[in-house]
Amino acid sequence: MRVHMLEYDKEVDYGDFETEEYNLIGLYLSEEEAQKAKKRVALEMNIDEELLCVSSTEIGKLQWEGGFVSSDDIYHDFVTLTACFNEWLGIDKNAEESWEDDKYYNALCEVEEVAYKIKDIRELAEYIRQVWIRRFDDKDRSLEDYMQIADNIISTMNE
Repeated sequence: MRVHMLEYDKEVDYGDFETEEYNLIGLYLSEEEAQKAKKRVALEMNIDEELLCVSSTEIGKLQWEGGFVSSDDIYHDFVTLTACFNEWLGIDKNAEESWEDDKYYNALCEVEEVAYKIKDIRELAEYIRQVWIRRFDDKDRSLEDYMQIADNIISTMNE
């Protein structure tokens, strides 16, 4: 059984250091319920919808399979993920320049959350497709396009 989580996540820059505000807002039995709650919370609490994220996980499954990782490993993996997407989209920027686009950065974050968990290319392709349609209303790409990026991510991130 899967549970869908509605989370608030915001990076805050205080000048001399950065931190993250995080809050688990709710757990839902369906993604549809979580997406409805996301819209309701954004409206009622006057929160930018880009700061709210719906993710899912399997109940009863160990969620911490990889053990401890360093922030350098996480950074390197996110740079790698960004490079995969930049190549796929034909974006000629380095990772940091790409991250300046908040909408693109948040989409990458959403994909990164599941990129390690999903090992099936088609399943990851479908997930990326849902993210891209929801965040960019990009309905022009075929499933084959998403299969290409999913394959690249799985093969690159699991090296």
